[in-house]
Amino acid sequence: MKTTSNAPRVGMLAVECRLHPYGVYVQEMLRSIEDQWQQLAYNSLSFIQRDRLKNRISYRFTLLADGSISNLKNLDNLGEFSLPAEICRQAIASRVPFGSWTPEMKDDFGESDTITIHFNYR
Repeated sequence: MKTTSNAPRVGMLAVECRLHPYGVYVQEMLRSIEDQWQQLAYNSLSFIQRDRLKNRISYRFTLLADGSISNLKNLDNLGEFSLPAEICRQAIASRVPFGSWTPEMKDDFGESDTITIHFNYR
């Protein structure tokens, strides 16, 4: 992991996880959230005010090794209720739990990971 040519470097340590079980896990989790978001957004089109719709809404949460999440937070700091932001929140929260991590995933990544998701409306 100390070479500069074998792995993309981020900070002191970088792990290429597309073929790792954790990469597959995250891919399936994101696909599940995206499918739910598309369904919720489609069913709410008549209620969304398009002229006030933000281009992108971002959420961050802590993914725990048991598949649960904590600290789900809207990064856009909207003080008021926003239906598009609520749809994004529900798309994430309604899919929990995502499934327990394997021992290999825990060995390589610890007991939690921070996930940031950007939902693009335009």
